[in-house]
Amino acid sequence: FKSLRFQPDQTQTWGFNVIRNVAHSGYSTTWTEVLQANASFLAQNGELSGLSDLSRGLVLDISPEVTGSVSRAAGTAAEWDAQARDPLGVNVRWGVTNNLTMNGTLNPDFSQVEADVAQIQFDPRRALFFPEKRPFFLDGIELFSTPTNLIYTRRIANPLSAVKLTGKRGATNVAVLSAVDNSELYLADLEPRYFQALRLSRDLSGQNTIGMAYTDRVYDGTWNRVGALDGRLVSGIYSTTWQLGGSLSSDGGDVVAAPMWRVATAASGRKYGATFSAFGFHEDFRAETGFISRTGVAQATLVPRVTWFGEEGATVESFTFGLTFDGTWDYHRLTSGYGPNDRKLHFNTAYSIRGGWGGGTSVFYESFKYPAELYEGYFVAPAQAGGQPTPYVGVDRLTNLGVWTTLGTPQWKQFSGNVFFVAGRDDNFFEWASADIMFINLGLNWNPTDQLRVNLLYNHQQFVRVTDRSNVGLRRVPRLKAEYQVTPSLFLRLVGQYDSNFVDALRDDSRTGRPIVVSDGAGGFQSIPERRTNFFRFDWLLSYRPTPGTVLFLGYGSSLTEPDTYRFSNFERLNDAFFLKLSYRYRV
Repeated sequence: FKSLRFQPDQTQTWGFNVIRNVAHSGYSTTWTEVLQANASFLAQNGELSGLSDLSRGLVLDISPEVTGSVSRAAGTAAEWDAQARDPLGVNVRWGVTNNLTMNGTLNPDFSQVEADVAQIQFDPRRALFFPEKRPFFLDGIELFSTPTNLIYTRRIANPLSAVKLTGKRGATNVAVLSAVDNSELYLADLEPRYFQALRLSRDLSGQNTIGMAYTDRVYDGTWNRVGALDGRLVSGIYSTTWQLGGSLSSDGGDVVAAPMWRVATAASGRKYGATFSAFGFHEDFRAETGFISRTGVAQATLVPRVTWFGEEGATVESFTFGLTFDGTWDYHRLTSGYGPNDRKLHFNTAYSIRGGWGGGTSVFYESFKYPAELYEGYFVAPAQAGGQPTPYVGVDRLTNLGVWTTLGTPQWKQFSGNVFFVAGRDDNFFEWASADIMFINLGLNWNPTDQLRVNLLYNHQQFVRVTDRSNVGLRRVPRLKAEYQVTPSLFLRLVGQYDSNFVDALRDDSRTGRPIVVSDGAGGFQSIPERRTNFFRFDWLLSYRPTPGTVLFLGYGSSLTEPDTYRFSNFERLNDAFFLKLSYRYRV
């Protein structure tokens, strides 16, 4: 009961279900009858009733930790730096009540956390999202979620200290986080950034909820505050989620206010269904404690679908056809009554095949308006020597036509895999011209024994110019991870990732074909040359965990680069480091 959270009532009734997922066939069964034609799975749970005299007891864990490392900078003559700085830290976990838990940390170290998987950016106007992996922030993280990701704990990059209260009081879910983030690496060079987040939500009848969120970030005389209200309504197959809020920001001068809003509604019938969602972020809206992939835009999406189910034992167990109608506006264009900048029409299919196979295919037709903000400072070289460059303006619209498909294998005893493939005519954002694209995301999992797990990921992104079939952009990222559970307490992880990226010298490929140039800062102009980078990252981690919470980590990480792609020779070290971490949990 120390690991569970529950209400303090003398006699309690808990919602309860048992789910059996059959990996090799893709089938699931549940203890209670669960209908697909219902917007809420939780509302169809069974009950455990008559539970009485439940006590969590005293929950108080104190986990001091000590860390040390040696590192080298780039260059063959670089020496190991074994200077130990800020080696001590502590984590505390206290069960305030049966359903409220307080966590605190001081100078935590997360060196053992696995490095992020490199991601490929399809649209440079959208930021990439990386999930939280650090144990302190993961505990109770679901209570901080909102319809829009206004609380994103990875904004706290190097916490000096943090305290968190999560749980439930009656029908109210509570999540509070306060942290001091150090913009410098070590305590001796402290430059604090203050991070505050509050999330409250209250359960109403059934699965209906209402909630609020507030965040605050202060740094060096600047500040940003965000407040929002949200709710969820569920009735049978119908559900609606909404959020309305705004931000106040100051860079030390004027205070700027800006709104945001989001609404999503769905009808989730077994055969027929549809979803509609819309959101908008004013161009001045800022959420410095959250994750907004792109601000200054509004978007509306409608997705109707119909599903057919095969007879028991049929080869095709289910087949879904749907349409996606999507429009994206610059926020000021929406409020001024103009049409969307970007328009998308997708014809979608999804299917499941007997034996656990599944996948989908979509044909997309899209139109994108010229995003002038991406090309500020770009000029087109003159046609003749001695002439003056002209501002780069691009073509007003690009039209895309292509197809994507995905396929997943069954979960066999030792192997599973999935692939996502995109091909067709799409935007070449490097030069704002049409290009033939090929995107591949491949994942393979191999478990030859109960102790060994091997995972291969491969990301491929290629843009080929329509005019002369040359590559304007090519990025390839293979990643291999192997994990070996030597004993129940001893664990070894190896990760290697190679990131190769090529971008050709840029030119005005959609109009004149002449080179794109930028200012050289001295009154002249220079072309944007070909760029090629090759980075290799290798990490290993040895973990010894004799009891939960008590652990010894020994690890190594190295970053290298080479001039020629995939030669695996002539490597030059960028940096590498060994680290040692010891944490001991003392349970009161």
